Amino acid sequence: MSEGYEASEPLLPKTFLVEFNAIRENMSTKLFVGNLSFKLTEADMENLFVQHGKVISVAIPTDRDSGRKRGFAFVEMETKDEAEAAIQHLNGKDVDGRQLAVNLATPKPKSF
Repeated sequence: MSEGYEASEPLLPKTFLVEFNAIRENMSTKLFVGNLSFKLTEADMENLFVQHGKVISVAIPTDRDSGRKRGFAFVEMETKDEAEAAIQHLNGKDVDGRQLAVNLATPKPKSF
């Protein structure tokens, strides 16, 4: 160990740890929904997921050049339990002729 380091000192600043834990907790309620029909709207997605709990937000990304939907969405549920219930009930469900792929969202890797 280097001089001046106390074993009780945190390795990371406390503010970083608080922010990291908040992000991690938020990610446990944010769902990735793949294999979407291009006809589905944010309102359609909210109506589908609200049956399993409170929906905080729905985002369906679009291609920046064409404006066309990209075939996936992010749905944020209020609690982890609600997010898990939505996964259990909606993963594999046929919606508009396509089987949904619903799972917890993971942070996008940073590109260097």
